[in-house]
Amino acid sequence: LGHLALIEGALPQIAFGEPNPVDHWKAMFGQGTTPTDEVSDYPPYEEVLGTYIDLRKKNLERLEGLGEAGLDAPSKSVPPGFESEMRTVGQAYLAIAMHHMMHYGQLADARRVAGRKPFV
Repeated sequence: LGHLALIEGALPQIAFGEPNPVDHWKAMFGQGTTPTDEVSDYPPYEEVLGTYIDLRKKNLERLEGLGEAGLDAPSKSVPPGFESEMRTVGQAYLAIAMHHMMHYGQLADARRVAGRKPFV
């Protein structure tokens, strides 16, 4: 969830060149980090969940107002290695959605292995 929140915060950075409001979480939740089982290593779950929900809501509201021209606009700050996947604002939004789906699939597999029911 922290990783997804970090990526939601990165979307306006990638697409519009704005600062990521949760960039300070990169050391905990960024690509290549190793999770720990120490609760004290992370912000409270409620904070992470609330932050994710808030960032996601803002990104979806912004998406609603973009229109075709806004979706076709070039992204302002594409991370190295993602130049072809996030060349435009629309592609950046799509890449973030696909990123979330990939992690949801990982979670579904983990739940299955643990003998838990699927979310849906």
